[in-house]
Amino acid sequence: MVQRGVSELGLGQTMRNNNIIFVLMGISFGCSYSLQKVNSIDFVHTRLWKKLVRGILALAFSYGFNYSVNSIGKKLALSDLETHAIMTVGVNVIIPFVIVGPFVTFCQWIGLVDQNLKIGESEMDTNSENFSSDHKLEENSVIEE
Repeated sequence: MVQRGVSELGLGQTMRNNNIIFVLMGISFGCSYSLQKVNSIDFVHTRLWKKLVRGILALAFSYGFNYSVNSIGKKLALSDLETHAIMTVGVNVIIPFVIVGPFVTFCQWIGLVDQNLKIGESEMDTNSENFSSDHKLEENSVIEE
């Protein structure tokens, strides 16, 4: 493990350490948005080629957004503080939010999420079926008495 010390002082190191918090904030808000609309199990159990297409689209969005924010910042000749604020909020909050939130919904809308795809009977599926059938038997036995 790397020890932190005097070398971790300064604006650059503080910005890097704070960016972790902003990325997690974007992911948290994005998850709360997408989990209402997309079944996460369907999103994970999608065919490999659809996952690759989703990854390429996400990389294209991230690169395009980052490039556009950088180019706008250079054209406007912003100060260091303004550039830091735009990069922190713009890149480290918005990109994770969009990739984990609206992008997931967009992928389902264009058909890059297989819905109700049966990969094979997993242990979880058989356990849930057994639980529901056992639960019905218990209900019936109570009713018969």
